[in-house]
Amino acid sequence: MPMLFIHLRNSEYSARDEVAEFNTPEAARAVGVKGALSMATDEIGQGRRSTAVVVDVEQEDGTRLLTAVVAVSVSPLMAVELPDAMLP
Repeated sequence: MPMLFIHLRNSEYSARDEVAEFNTPEAARAVGVKGALSMATDEIGQGRRSTAVVVDVEQEDGTRLLTAVVAVSVSPLMAVELPDAMLP
């Protein structure tokens, strides 16, 4: 069975991890998507309003087998001002 790698990348970061224990590219992609969600969550937590992380499952020679994109954005809907009487 050929070795599979998960490659995660966004505008600031790139990582390629060996994934030997998966039998299918789809299983490796599922793990990659979880990692991409974690990366996106960290970026949103640092104050970014939107981010996207590309997930590639590749063979050892760099041949791409599958690709997914995880995109997360935060948009304020409405600012609410409380009357002085409701403030603690």
